[in-house]
Amino acid sequence: VELDAGGGAVYDIPLTPGRLGSILFEPLVLDGELRGCVFWIFDHDTLSETISADAERRKTCALAVLTALKAFLMEQDNLQKNADLAILHRATLEIGKMNSLQQIADVALKILDREKGWHPSVIRFRSRAGQTLETVAYRGSPATSAEENRARMDLFNRMIDRPGKGMTGYVIQEGKPIRSLDLPSDPHYIETEPGIRYGIYAPIPIEGVVEGAIGVESSDYRFTESDLQLLSSIGELVGMGVRSLRLIEMLRERVKWLEILHRINEQVGIEMKPEELYPLL
Repeated sequence: VELDAGGGAVYDIPLTPGRLGSILFEPLVLDGELRGCVFWIFDHDTLSETISADAERRKTCALAVLTALKAFLMEQDNLQKNADLAILHRATLEIGKMNSLQQIADVALKILDREKGWHPSVIRFRSRAGQTLETVAYRGSPATSAEENRARMDLFNRMIDRPGKGMTGYVIQEGKPIRSLDLPSDPHYIETEPGIRYGIYAPIPIEGVVEGAIGVESSDYRFTESDLQLLSSIGELVGMGVRSLRLIEMLRERVKWLEILHRINEQVGIEMKPEELYPLL
């Protein structure tokens, strides 16, 4: 029997060989979404008038079940949020210790695999010119060797080579996260793993510009909106980590030039020919 929000119908069912009964469904609708049902089974000899007369008590029972379900789901949601906050705290500490884009991308995917069991996963960034995409990190399902990973990433770079192509390319182009529960029918999807049905993808912003994207896919797990929020937060952490590295590199470059200028300043009081000054510059 297919459930709908109407409910209240009575259906004949076999109770034992040669003995029929009746089953009545009461739908459980929460926030406009059908979450399940409560059902009652009656002996087939029970009069329909008796069943109808008991309707109010059945509705009261269904309401009590619905109230308990809502409280349970709220508790589960709070537990999930607390767990995700703990993951983000650990991710912040781990990503902050990394010293290169490659290390940041690798540890981000490692965290998602370790904490959530999510794989396959990938991180892609725009090239410096911004016209092409590069797969910076990949984590397969099951785990693969470094050589196999590199071969897969080279293949991905040929298949998904520019913004707008593939799910991550589309996220980089549009700058918005995506949750897909039917990837094979999505016009932007390019199959890189067999049997994949579900996926979540989030942008990696750096100083307000989307320069990359992070994506996770699955053949059997239907990602939730909470999962997408967590992935989006991880994407932001990756972006902040890359920005910090660039700032450090810029500061190092400035220090280098200040040291050069300092050496030049030490020489200005010494009589030097122009051709002797040029190597200092």
